Amino acid sequence: MRIAGVRVSPPFVRLLAQMLEDGGYEATATTITDAIALQAFEPALTLEDHDAMLAVLGDNCPTGLGPLRRQLLDEHALRRRLGR
Repeated sequence: MRIAGVRVSPPFVRLLAQMLEDGGYEATATTITDAIALQAFEPALTLEDHDAMLAVLGDNCPTGLGPLRRQLLDEHALRRRLGR
């Protein structure tokens, strides 16, 4: 599955969904869990979903989610530069 344009292996997609659920981001977790069930190529995620993922990945990001965190950080920095 691709998340924010980054290929993420199924075990790490499930881990991300669990981290989101544990972090209180139920809506984003549900979106990802539903995408897993539907075998979607890439779930439709909002900017708020991206921010939720960045929040849970934080400083203790699992290795398999590192590329996703880097992508989300790059997007966040670009949004800040553009004033969005």
